[in-house]
Amino acid sequence: MIAVSGHGLNLLPLVMGDLASGNWRGQFNLDFLVYLILSGLWVAWRGGFSGQSIALGFMASVLGM
Repeated sequence: MIAVSGHGLNLLPLVMGDLASGNWRGQFNLDFLVYLILSGLWVAWRGGFSGQSIALGFMASVLGM
């Protein structure tokens, strides 16, 4: 709620701008993005890359579980 009220719903330009700037916020965003991707891949792998586990892995990545 705080992020949306301060920056609006379109956070992609803000995140990409931080990544391009190379400051500590960009490094944090990159680290967090890699963490979410790896966690989604791990969830899908644990489920044997079945259709259900791939969907759950995608949800884990996108929703940040």
